[in-house]
Amino acid sequence: MTQVLLAGFGELAQALAKKWQHQRSKFLPIALARTAKQLAQCPQFLSPIESINFEKLENFLGEKNIPLNPNYAVITLTPSERTADAYQHTYCDVVQSFVSNLTKHFPQVRILYVSSTRVLKENNGEWVDESSPVNLYDPFCKALLCGEQSVLNANQKNCVVRFSGIYGPTRLMFKTMVTRKDDRLISRDNPWTNRIHQDDCVNVLDFLLQKMEQNIFLPPVIHATDE
Repeated sequence: MTQVLLAGFGELAQALAKKWQHQRSKFLPIALARTAKQLAQCPQFLSPIESINFEKLENFLGEKNIPLNPNYAVITLTPSERTADAYQHTYCDVVQSFVSNLTKHFPQVRILYVSSTRVLKENNGEWVDESSPVNLYDPFCKALLCGEQSVLNANQKNCVVRFSGIYGPTRLMFKTMVTRKDDRLISRDNPWTNRIHQDDCVNVLDFLLQKMEQNIFLPPVIHATDE
């Protein structure tokens, strides 16, 4: 089995693990989380992400007859609140600590890091792609970019995937904007928004990991959004 550490075990990571279980995939998810989630057949090691003790993780998996030998790590973190300080802590400080700790113990591990197209500077209806300039002044963007750079600096084969606004069964912000006829949509001559469904995010992560497994080159930064 190909071991994948899921650093952060929220909705995206849980859905990814469930997909692999249902498909009897070669990928074996190992969840790293602060609190236990109800998901059968997926080992869950409870610890703050920034201070994972890999020796304890190895002992934990050893009791389940699973030797610790991770091939990949998928980082999907969520701040505790939507403030600049919370973003700085989660996307910069925690990611830096985790990546440094992980690569010290397992230098061969390749990392797939989930970021956001929020980091882009353009927000007035321009067409954007991976070459578009980023916002270096907004504190939320700076925090996300800090995490991206930590991952990319650790290994040139690592990859950052920037999802546009995620929507799904429990992600109702976009639906609320539509039903309330939010000014951000109806006041514009060309009200395009960049969105991606949660299920598509999961499929993108699975697809990119398969490409990594096949040793196919991936650009350092990839944007993912629905058509």
